[in-house]
Amino acid sequence: MIRMAVFLSLLINFSALAQDVAPLKFKKQMVASENFESVEVFDVNNDSIPDIVSGSFWYKGPDYRVKFLIGDQKRQNMLLPIQAR
Repeated sequence: MIRMAVFLSLLINFSALAQDVAPLKFKKQMVASENFESVEVFDVNNDSIPDIVSGSFWYKGPDYRVKFLIGDQKRQNMLLPIQAR
């Protein structure tokens, strides 16, 4: 019961704080024409600005227009063929 009261108290406090915060806004931006199934965002070059790593490249933030080759990642078909019965 105490856990529930603490949880509800935190929820009320966080929802009150959230009302003072402006809504998030996103901007769609083309980064590369290559397509890979995974991506990670972290600071590759230790400049305190998030960078993007995907496939064979990492893209320097904040505009992600400069890319660096990190290795030759070949695309692989991970779908297994359907076995005939």
